[in-house]
Amino acid sequence: MIQVIQIGIGGFGQTLYRYLRQPPVGVECRLVAAVDPVLDRAGPAAAALTADGVPLVASLEDLDLSAVDLAVIASPIAEHPDQAIHLLEAGVNVLCEKPAAGCLADGLRMAAAAARSSAFLAIGFQWSYAEATAQLKAALAAGRFGAPQRFETLVLWPRDHAYYARSPWAGRRCDGAGRMVNDSPVANAAAHFLHHCLFLLGPAADAATTAVELEAELYRSNAIETFDSAALSLRSAEGVEIDFLVAHAARAKVGPLMRYRCSEATLHYAWSDGRGPGFVACFDDGRQEVFGDPEAEVPAKLWQAVAAAGGRRAPSCPITAALPHLAVVEALEGVPVHEPAAGWREEVSGERPATVIPFLDNLWTQAWRMGRLPHHTGLAPWTVAPSRVSVPSVGL
Repeated sequence: MIQVIQIGIGGFGQTLYRYLRQPPVGVECRLVAAVDPVLDRAGPAAAALTADGVPLVASLEDLDLSAVDLAVIASPIAEHPDQAIHLLEAGVNVLCEKPAAGCLADGLRMAAAAARSSAFLAIGFQWSYAEATAQLKAALAAGRFGAPQRFETLVLWPRDHAYYARSPWAGRRCDGAGRMVNDSPVANAAAHFLHHCLFLLGPAADAATTAVELEAELYRSNAIETFDSAALSLRSAEGVEIDFLVAHAARAKVGPLMRYRCSEATLHYAWSDGRGPGFVACFDDGRQEVFGDPEAEVPAKLWQAVAAAGGRRAPSCPITAALPHLAVVEALEGVPVHEPAAGWREEVSGERPATVIPFLDNLWTQAWRMGRLPHHTGLAPWTVAPSRVSVPSVGL
């Protein structure tokens, strides 16, 4: 029986706790303790833990880790590095929610600690643990679609003022203690979908490719420190172009929509909350092949981490596979953030007040369809020319 602790039971931690309460048949694990420094914020999860007889403490240091096999970290981003390193040094295996950290330097510290430890450090980019992803990645590596050429993703996920008020680190570069957070749609909310591109192109089953060059347009409409809308064009180490267009300052939810172009086929994906066909390969000769939807396999990361803690398999997304994503986030530090003039923004009232850019939905969608960054479409005078920056090496 794998003994598990959970760190952070608010936010997505509540979802993880629901999974851990009822593991599937054949998964032998037991939640033996939970940690959350703000117990009054934990809400329903704290009550459920108490009802289940699971001890809840305020500090990781309050726990005896000698009998713990696996720790699941769902705490605020800035706390990931020190918590993960503390656990690794105690010989405890770790599944840490994405993003791995708020900056590349912290991610590298975590990777170094994992290299020194007998335990593993896996990062919860949940699509990387799905069987649908493993099959698609193997097919790409085998050349079944020809050579990868261009991967394009569109994510319009509106976020209201309450989203940025939900925690003191939302939309911030650093938290109140000066620790890096870099909360943005690229680093956090839509990070899965950028990481998925890098992971699919990785040179091994548990590796992601690195980006070597980046052009980006960054925009801020809300009163935050980072940015709420972005358009990126990356070039991978293998020469594959990756376009990633994401926005929180949108009116309507769209996507993620994905179009991965290869020399002999194009892979298509349209978001359906795990209920659709997922990735569909459309070959140039008219054939089609369905690979399934990684979103239908969200809990797989937990059960794979339990299996890995029991010595049965290695996790699909170790910390080293998450570093290329952090390198892109780091590179964006060198890109100026543009604030569209007030005339291009609109305040939405009602039950969910929000700040939007009325034309953004159409602009981002048209840019994605055209395979261009928004400024290069010539459709909106408020956009700015993209900045070109280098992506730091992750030493892989």
